[in-house]
Amino acid sequence: MFTSCQKGDDLPAKLRAAILKINAREDVGDVNNIYLIIPTTGCDKCISEATKFFFEDIKRKDSRTRFVFTEISSMKIFRLQMGFPKKMEDDRILLDENNEMYRSGVRTIYPLIFIPSEDGVITIDMNNYQSLLKLGMLHK
Repeated sequence: MFTSCQKGDDLPAKLRAAILKINAREDVGDVNNIYLIIPTTGCDKCISEATKFFFEDIKRKDSRTRFVFTEISSMKIFRLQMGFPKKMEDDRILLDENNEMYRSGVRTIYPLIFIPSEDGVITIDMNNYQSLLKLGMLHK
């Protein structure tokens, strides 16, 4: 399922712009990366599943998945809840400290999967990530 936040939105462009604002060094066009955008507020079950996937996947050194946590109301509380150190050492974890996703027009209560491709970008909602796991797309 391809998804957009609102009809007519150019969600992939908004995601790309927001990720670059979060980390200017990020190569958002790199087709070797897959981005899992996880809001901290919204559908509790969906966010819980995405967070569970994060804790499993982040242990894998060969993972292509990069994680973007967004809509963080208190960075201090978030870091404590997630067990993150003050200085992040894993470049696969991007923290949207200034809510750039929201400011860029990416407003969702569900986690999103953002996959750059040779001919553009594919955006898939998190409800279909189990299918991607079965296909091996998230663990190549």
